[in-house]
Amino acid sequence: MEKQEFLDLLKQGVDSWNFWRQKNLDVEVDISYIRFRRDFSGIDFSGVNLSGSDFSEVDISRANFNGANLSGANLSEAQLIEADLTDANLSKANLSEADLTDANLSKANLVGANLKEAHLANANFRDADLSGANLSEAYLLGTDLGEANLSKANLKSAEVIEANLSGANLSGAYLNGANLSGTDFSRANLRKAHLEYNGYDFQGINTNLIESNLSGANLSGANLSGANLNGTEFYGANLTKANLSHTQAVNAQFAFAKFTGVCIEGWQCNKANFNGVICEFVYLDSNRRKPYPVARRFTPGEFTKVFQKNFKTIDIVICDAIDYEAFVYSFKALQAKHEDVQLDIQSIDEKGEDIYVIKVGMSPDVDRKETHAEFMQIHELISESLEEKYRTEISVKETQIVQYQQETQTLRENINNLHNILQQQTEVQKLMAETPKYDLRGSKFGGGFAGDGGTQIGGILNDYSSKQSLDEAAAEISQLLKQLEETNPTTTETEKMIIAAKAADEIKNNPTLKARVIGAFKSGGTEAFKEAVDNPLVNVLVAIIEGWMQAD
Repeated sequence: MEKQEFLDLLKQGVDSWNFWRQKNLDVEVDISYIRFRRDFSGIDFSGVNLSGSDFSEVDISRANFNGANLSGANLSEAQLIEADLTDANLSKANLSEADLTDANLSKANLVGANLKEAHLANANFRDADLSGANLSEAYLLGTDLGEANLSKANLKSAEVIEANLSGANLSGAYLNGANLSGTDFSRANLRKAHLEYNGYDFQGINTNLIESNLSGANLSGANLSGANLNGTEFYGANLTKANLSHTQAVNAQFAFAKFTGVCIEGWQCNKANFNGVICEFVYLDSNRRKPYPVARRFTPGEFTKVFQKNFKTIDIVICDAIDYEAFVYSFKALQAKHEDVQLDIQSIDEKGEDIYVIKVGMSPDVDRKETHAEFMQIHELISESLEEKYRTEISVKETQIVQYQQETQTLRENINNLHNILQQQTEVQKLMAETPKYDLRGSKFGGGFAGDGGTQIGGILNDYSSKQSLDEAAAEISQLLKQLEETNPTTTETEKMIIAAKAADEIKNNPTLKARVIGAFKSGGTEAFKEAVDNPLVNVLVAIIEGWMQAD
């Protein structure tokens, strides 16, 4: 078939092309050097010759390019999400700013390809050849580059975060300014890689450089704190002012490396090779305040003599469960006392139920017996101090618990009392609804009886039916509610109802106040009383008072 026939078939749409392609896999398709304008998402271009073609800004997501020839093709800003480019030839292709998220490029040929600013998150480049490729400023979050060839590739300022570069060849690669946090470099070859960047940061969770090759690399000022460097080769590397604090560097090869100003707080360097290391001083703390040696410089070869030897160790045996807070304080105190001596925790092993052996390494010139005795003495004092602190804290907590229990019990009792009052009110209202009502408005009773002509016979008569009496009663009730609100919680509706119930109890138990309130109710009515009492709890209070007035 001629090229035009293939192009005419493509014009019929992706489904028609894919149907034909599946029926004619043995047909060699050549549509090279064509400018594609329409989207071809999901198309099957497997084995097709597309060399020199232009797919710039085209959506070809989920397309099948397995074994296709895309050498020299223009795929800049193309959408290649989840595309299959396995075994594809992309040598010298332009993939700048392309989106290859979740794409499969395993075993692909990307020699000299341009992937500048490409989005490569979670893409698969395993066993791919990216030698000489440009990946500067590319985004490679979670990207799999295991066993890939990245020799002399340019990853300047790239975001290579939590990616897999295990077994990859990065010899001579440019990694200046790249973010490699959390990336696995185990068994990677970084020989003569370019890392010339002040403050280069390898720091991050699970950053793994185990058995990688960084020989001759410039890591001046690099932050490798916490990294796994076991078995890593640093032959002739420049580690001046690098941060190696808390690194695992067992069996690491530092021969002939530049080591001046390196921070080695808490590192593990058993069996490391320091032959020929060039070093004037190191820091024993991450703040770089404690140079070692103090007030002088290492003489030529002295660093190797001090650190090449296997450190002496002491075993600190702790019975019962380890109080890590006490142990850390004790070890820090011991380091502070011997600030000019190298002290490292090498291992913590559980030897039996609640029996722990902590192995501490130290410079060979340190008295192990004396150091062990000092640590145990410091640890005992700090443990006693912390135990007293814990006892005090527990005592305070227990007191608070008792207080909370008492407050809860009081609140429960108040709620029960309120429930009983409301239940009584409901029963009284039901009873009064069934009882004949008599109009006694204007009547006055003072312990005697009303005679003919309105004369009072017997008793003492107090008139609580005036407007003045209503205002006085309202003012007194307002003051009472205010006092109760100041001395009782008012956060919840239940707490507010409890205050109203307490106020009703005080009114009921004060005959004078009770008579004044009843008179106010009769003279002006409950609505006038509610308006006179400036408090939102007055509605609940009036309901309770009406309940026991009716009961009386």
